Amino acid sequence: MDISLEMIRDQWMLDGTVLHIVNGKHRFYRELRMAACSENSAETNRIETVEAVLFIQQSCSWECDNSIPENCAVVTLKEPDAEVSAEREYLWVEGTSDLYAVMNELLSVFSYYNRIERELERFTYMQHGLQEMIGLLSRVCGNPAYVTDEHFHALAMEQANPDLSVYSINWKRIREHGYLPFHVVDSILQNEQWIDLRRSEKPILTETKEFSVPFVISNLRKEGRVRWHLFICELEKYITPADLDLIEAAGTYIEKCLLTGYSYKAAEGHYYDYFLRDVMSGNLLGSQLIQEQLKPLGWTFEGLFCVMELENREEDSLFFELLSTQMEKLAGGKSFLYREKEDVPYRFMTVFQLPSRQEYSQLLKKLESVLSMMKCRGGISDLYRRFNKLSSYEKQAGRALASLVNADSSCCLKTFQSIVWEELMQVQEKENLERLVDPLIIEMIEYDQLHHSEYAETMQVFLEQERNLIRTSKQLHIHRNTLVYRLEKMKELFAIELDDCECRARYILSFQIYNYQRRMNG
Repeated sequence: MDISLEMIRDQWMLDGTVLHIVNGKHRFYRELRMAACSENSAETNRIETVEAVLFIQQSCSWECDNSIPENCAVVTLKEPDAEVSAEREYLWVEGTSDLYAVMNELLSVFSYYNRIERELERFTYMQHGLQEMIGLLSRVCGNPAYVTDEHFHALAMEQANPDLSVYSINWKRIREHGYLPFHVVDSILQNEQWIDLRRSEKPILTETKEFSVPFVISNLRKEGRVRWHLFICELEKYITPADLDLIEAAGTYIEKCLLTGYSYKAAEGHYYDYFLRDVMSGNLLGSQLIQEQLKPLGWTFEGLFCVMELENREEDSLFFELLSTQMEKLAGGKSFLYREKEDVPYRFMTVFQLPSRQEYSQLLKKLESVLSMMKCRGGISDLYRRFNKLSSYEKQAGRALASLVNADSSCCLKTFQSIVWEELMQVQEKENLERLVDPLIIEMIEYDQLHHSEYAETMQVFLEQERNLIRTSKQLHIHRNTLVYRLEKMKELFAIELDDCECRARYILSFQIYNYQRRMNG
């Protein structure tokens, strides 16, 4: 391994000596050679009188003459001449040890780092070599290490270190979930300090307001572009200049491992992907955590959402980027790739938040135009409240998309609303039955429970009485004017559609399913 004078000083264990680095440049050197020394120096065997130098050179082609090559560092047992030290690095060994003891100690330091290099080389071609490599680097540096892709999703992490939550909730999050929270990533990427860090060619020890402890960041590149990040957290011991040099040297092997490992390919999509996938998979359920993540997107937890799934084109990354851009321009839609298991293909999902229910029909028209232009097909869910229900309503989108298999080839978009009766004929399990309930009815029932109102009961009776005001008011034991006021209020609060026969049928079915489940649950 190419090592620096700082790395030598960090591992120096020879008693009775002190090392000083003069004109330190943090250059790296491959070999250790002894320069020619006088006979008198060998006889006296003391540092104070020996005027010999040791070389560390980068190339094996050096021919030993009495000149000092340009590509070398000088390890001297006598304080170097100030005029000479300005041109190259010096390691000045101060103490009472003899020349050969110093030489042996230098050889042992080189041997130590060569063992590390052999391990890194071996891990490069192992199936899980990246994890082993990060474990080794953590042990050598004495601090937790991990590698992320450019979207801060952890690819490998040292697991044997102490509980990171003691130091920072964000370190805890990346350890438990494998990625930084989206709102933290958004804050980092907008920080001018981070922009400077990404430009750096060397590891940097830094601090940001997002973390309570200093950390080292080393940018790992593919074809000149930053694709991964190596982090070392300063938790167990102070990070030294030697650690920075070691991280830089090890970075070459980590890059090689990332480039040759099929599972470490550069991330695609957007840096909020992991947040959306976590909600979809049910790993992120806390409303407070979700609200923090939604804020950078400009979304609210209690907003109106719908989810669309598009036909699979897993290998077409250009299509994914183009369509993601179209969805963003269309209605601020956020697209991501999702799959439940490693052995199944990715699914292309897009989530929209709408300002009102009236915007839903307008969105459908715009989507039909875009999908027709892009020559692809999609299925879209009902409009629903609360973002954490994403995983339930993506199933609606999937069912709507599946129904397009037997649909007219000119049809490019299918809503779940249009296939409810088809779904009803296939109901076998409780969760499938629940999926048929219109989210507007659930919203109305929850509103009544919270505000002690009677809108759901009024709606159900009004539909059962075929929208007859007199019969409905008699059954509810309220005045006709009161009923009219309630109906107007319901239209204002929930944007119900009572003039659409398909919507009325869906509402009636939803009440029947809800009442049936309530009876079954006692």
